[in-house]
Amino acid sequence: APHHSAYRYGSIPPELSAQKGLFVKNQLITDFEYPVSRIADIPAASHEKNTSRQEFVLSFSDDLSHHAIDIKFTYTGDEASNYKTALHWTTEQQRRDLLGEVVDYMATGAEIDQLIIKQADIDANNWNEPFIVSAELRSPAFLERAGPALLFKLGDVIGPQPGLYEVSERKFEVEQMSNKTYYRNIRVELPKGYAIHNLDDIRREEVVTDGDEEIFVFRTDYTLDGNVLNVSIEESYRRIFFPSARFEEFRRVINAAADWNKVILVLRPNG
Repeated sequence: APHHSAYRYGSIPPELSAQKGLFVKNQLITDFEYPVSRIADIPAASHEKNTSRQEFVLSFSDDLSHHAIDIKFTYTGDEASNYKTALHWTTEQQRRDLLGEVVDYMATGAEIDQLIIKQADIDANNWNEPFIVSAELRSPAFLERAGPALLFKLGDVIGPQPGLYEVSERKFEVEQMSNKTYYRNIRVELPKGYAIHNLDDIRREEVVTDGDEEIFVFRTDYTLDGNVLNVSIEESYRRIFFPSARFEEFRRVINAAADWNKVILVLRPNG
């Protein structure tokens, strides 16, 4: 797509894929080259090509008033191209402001101690390399007190999630811009002397299948090792089109992410 500033040779804007296209190439016929054309599918990129991998490490302050947070966001495919394009046309300060907004989306009003942009050279040879942002910040946004208990807003760590809660009948099939997968890992160092009383609220799974193939997924799980809680989240969309007759299945996956955003862990003092 030579006209598109967000893409380089070898990559296709998602709006031009998942449809038919005219393919033309020269073919030698009796010593002459002729253009030979055909109509064929332009496949959409796999969900494994367009990914957002977000890693969080949270620790409680000594006075239990805020978290120290280390984050690392790694984007590939279309997810990365959007940021690289913006950075190409901005000043250094504008770049930091832009990436600061990414962090603020997750933790409103956070104090950013360090922000690092690991950016591949913006040329055709390296355009498809991952785009990586890491930061160190402090934020009280995920903590509240309720008497002796601490309320840890775990769901808010992944940022606001859109929901599909309307009840009207779906008239048209689902059509997404692109296939994509979000991976999130949250590591929490819990304060000593406290225990979580609703760990099972973390686990959630909504999966839509076509035969044996998983096509839409929202799945969360956790492990607890001593005072270290590890939460893993996979959210994946692997079909561009999906029939309106099965819209409720798709909606359950979207709403599972939106509902998980509301998960609040209750930490109570031991004893």
